[in-house]
Amino acid sequence: MDQRTDGRQEARWKRAVVPLIVGLALGFTGWTGFSGKYLDARAVVDRGVPGRYTVDACDRIRSSRFCSGTFRSDDGRVTRRYVRPFDEHDTDGVDPGGAYPARLPASGGPGAEAVRADTGALDRLRWRGVGWGGLGLLGVVVAAFGVLAAVRRPGENARMALGCLLSLAGVASAGMWAVGLSLG
Repeated sequence: MDQRTDGRQEARWKRAVVPLIVGLALGFTGWTGFSGKYLDARAVVDRGVPGRYTVDACDRIRSSRFCSGTFRSDDGRVTRRYVRPFDEHDTDGVDPGGAYPARLPASGGPGAEAVRADTGALDRLRWRGVGWGGLGLLGVVVAAFGVLAAVRRPGENARMALGCLLSLAGVASAGMWAVGLSLG
């Protein structure tokens, strides 16, 4: 390998570093969001204690609303005060004194958060999973562009076609992210 070819290979890998780092960061952020904002809540909905969450008090700080309430299980065995909702939007449209169906983690210890379990909230939860999954997929696509930039040689049709497919995957995953998180 001559000096000129070696320099071009090094330049291609340098171009690949930024997409790889950005892709890994997006992928990590997508995974942690998917895990924390969707999988954790989904586990509570599937295996948590069913009951009702009553909003006791809310405070507004700037544009965010923070509420606290009481959870009572359907069978009356579990009552927890000062429970926070899992998501701040769970209490949208519910004034203090209002209630909605919810689930509490089976452990239900201090700091447990009640997950709203009516139909609209479960739909929002699904969309939230789609959004975070889309962000993780976008990270994989961006990292793949980095690898493709490093190994692609001008004029290789197969790699150009792969680049086009990655572009479509990038647009689709960005759309999943935008739509999922706006509806979730």
